[in-house]
Amino acid sequence: LESREIEIPVITGAYDALTKKKDGTITSQGPIIVSGEHFDVLKSGNLRLCLASAIDYNKVIEVPQIYKFVNNKVIVSLPFLLPGEYYPAVKLIREDEEDCVYIFPVSWVVMQDRKQL
Repeated sequence: LESREIEIPVITGAYDALTKKKDGTITSQGPIIVSGEHFDVLKSGNLRLCLASAIDYNKVIEVPQIYKFVNNKVIVSLPFLLPGEYYPAVKLIREDEEDCVYIFPVSWVVMQDRKQL
């Protein structure tokens, strides 16, 4: 993406609004506040915020609901996620070409629901 001079967001952290954690723990189907830079580029329509499974990098899950954009934060509602490790990612949607995915080198973890233990 950088070689094509396409600006991508920089992700520096996530705050899970349900658990009130900033340690990379996220909750399936919960709201999180993602911090970083250049989130305004997500408004373009051809960049999508996603999560890539640590077990299967080919499984990229789009974050369907983004509620608020500011340059350094974005509030999102996560889709259903199985317990495990995920990497935030950005997917570039391209016409007449295969989509391109950039995976960030930071991991987030969905813990198993205590009610299920």
